[in-house]
Amino acid sequence: MAGNRARRRGDGWVLGLALQAAPRLLSGMGADPARVAQRAGLDLRRLDEPDAVIPFTVIGRFLRECVRATRCEHFGLLVGVEGGFTALGIVGHLVLHSPDVRRALSALSAYLHHQEIGGVATFAVEGGVAVLDYALEERGVEAAEQIADAAMGIGLSILRYMCGVTWAPNEVQLTRATPADPSPWRRVVGAPVRFGAERNALVFPKRWLDHRIERADPSLRRVLQEKLAALEAVHGAELPSRLRGVVRTLLLAGESSSEAVARRLSISRRTLHRRLEAHGVTYERLLDETRYGLARQLLANSHASMIEISVALDYANPGAFTRAFRRWAGCSPSEWRSRPASRRMDDALAAEQ
Repeated sequence: MAGNRARRRGDGWVLGLALQAAPRLLSGMGADPARVAQRAGLDLRRLDEPDAVIPFTVIGRFLRECVRATRCEHFGLLVGVEGGFTALGIVGHLVLHSPDVRRALSALSAYLHHQEIGGVATFAVEGGVAVLDYALEERGVEAAEQIADAAMGIGLSILRYMCGVTWAPNEVQLTRATPADPSPWRRVVGAPVRFGAERNALVFPKRWLDHRIERADPSLRRVLQEKLAALEAVHGAELPSRLRGVVRTLLLAGESSSEAVARRLSISRRTLHRRLEAHGVTYERLLDETRYGLARQLLANSHASMIEISVALDYANPGAFTRAFRRWAGCSPSEWRSRPASRRMDDALAAEQ
C-alpha cells in the first residue's frame, strides 16, 4: 500500500477510484471536468492511479463544485451508481466474488477501511429486513451529504449487480435534509426515500442475503482474501473508528450495551474493553460520542420530536436525553436546534477538538 496514506485521527481519505465516474458525468452534463477539479484543488490524474488517496476534505470540495457546475443536486448519488464495484478497488472485487449476498456485505463491512479511512459501512439484520448502513466519521467535511449519497449509490449498484433486475430496496434512508425537489433521488433509487433519517442506509428484504452470486470465482476470492489479510496485518484500521459503525447500528436497534457490541464482534466484553483501553478510549466515551453525533444530525436534518430522538438514542425518557445533550453542548436540544446552521457547525467542530 502507498506509504503516504494518512493514519492520523481526523485525517480521513478515500481511494481516488471512488470518483472515477465523476469526470464522465460532468462532461455528459456539459461541464468541464478539468476546470471543476481545479476549483476544488484536485488533480484529475489521481483518479486513474490505483493506489492514490484523496482526503475527504478535497472530495467534499470537488463534489460541491460538481453540483455547482451541473446544478444537479443528486450528483453524488449518480457518481456512486455509475462507479459500483470499481469504486471499491480490491474490496469491491472481494465483494463481487463472494458466494452469496450475506458474505459479500459482511466482507464490505469488514474491509472497507482498506478503501477509505473516515467512513464506516455496517451490515445488520433487523427483524425481517437487511440494512446496509454508511456513516461518515470524518467531521467538518463540505458536501458531506454528497459523499453519503455516493456511498448509497455504490451500495445500490453492487446489490443490483449481485441480485439481478428483480432486486429493489424497501426504502433508502438519508440523513440529509429533504431537498427542494426529492424526485431525482426517488427516480434513481426506484424506491421510497426517507430524508432526515437517523442513518444513511439501504433497507431490503433479508431473504436476499441467501441469494447466490452466480459469477463469483471461489479461487479468485481466496487470492483476494489472502491479499486483504496481509494488508490487515500491516494497515489494520484504528479500532475505535471501526467500532463506531457497530455501536451506531446497535444503538439504533435499541441495544447500546457493551455486551451487545462484544457479541456482535464475537469477542468477550472483557476483551472489548481491553482493546479499547489500548487505544486510550472507554466504551462509555465511544457511546457518548456516537449518541451526540446522532443527536446533532437528527436535530439539524429532521423534524423528529424529543421523544422520538430519545427513543432512537436508547434513552429511558426525553428528560435523560435532554440532560445528556446539555452536558455535551452546554444548552438544551431545543436551543441547539433553533441556532443558525453555521453556528451549529461551529459548535460541533469545537466539541470535537
